[in-house]
Amino acid sequence: MTEPHFPFVQFDLASGYGLTPGRYPVRPAGQAQDAPEGVLILDVVDAPLGRRRRRRARPRDVKPGEEAPTIHVHRATVVRADSFPGEVEAGEWLAKTSRDDAALEEIVGDALRILNRALHAQRAAAQDAFVPDLSRDRALAVRVGYGLGDALAGGEWSAAVDVPPSAPRSRRVEALRPQERIAAVLGGRENVSVCESLLLRARGDLDAGRLREAALELRSAVAALLIELEGTGGVDQAADLVELETRREALAEAARVALRSDPDSAELEATLGIAERVIRRRRILG
Repeated sequence: MTEPHFPFVQFDLASGYGLTPGRYPVRPAGQAQDAPEGVLILDVVDAPLGRRRRRRARPRDVKPGEEAPTIHVHRATVVRADSFPGEVEAGEWLAKTSRDDAALEEIVGDALRILNRALHAQRAAAQDAFVPDLSRDRALAVRVGYGLGDALAGGEWSAAVDVPPSAPRSRRVEALRPQERIAAVLGGRENVSVCESLLLRARGDLDAGRLREAALELRSAVAALLIELEGTGGVDQAADLVELETRREALAEAARVALRSDPDSAELEATLGIAERVIRRRRILG
């Protein structure tokens, strides 16, 4: 008789950010009576510590039987409740998914939202504003695979693939711009505008599904943007600024709704996309 195999996404992290190891059933917000849609397993494992590069590497004496140094890796595994009837079906799913970049992105993104829900709760519970949300590229490793339920709970799986990080920007000038900006800010030649900070917070909350927070932040972000960037750019920039001005009433209404319930995510996404385009254009054109 075949045993059900469960799909999972696993993140290896350099820090646990205060999260306590354990198993946490995952349900949609406000639906505590429903069956779990998955489980988040948090654990700490030992991993070999690779040699650090030095400008002038020097050999050192190694005693017989000396163990390689290790570091603690914090491992977060999101196991989905929907299972495959056997390993054959699970293997076919993994083979198909590993060849589909869009499918991998979706699966990893869904798991990342669950992990960030836990970090959001940790941030509030510990009253620690410095617990961050995570992106996939901040993980030491990301895996997608499948395994038996008990084995996954013990940190083992049947099969998995490593998901590579997002492709880096190829143009050197684009890669250097963040460095130039940092130098300008630290050198006192430039400031980070208020609207940029608020838009980044709104984007993080919107992507994490925190629509109420995103709506309140976006209203303030657009108000600041229209003041800080007034009269900048060319025709396209002016058109986007006018469009944002026309959306302020709808944003105010979304913020009022957000005090009690979730506002419309599509409207927030559209407005945030315009505001982000304005910021990108400003960075390109100066």
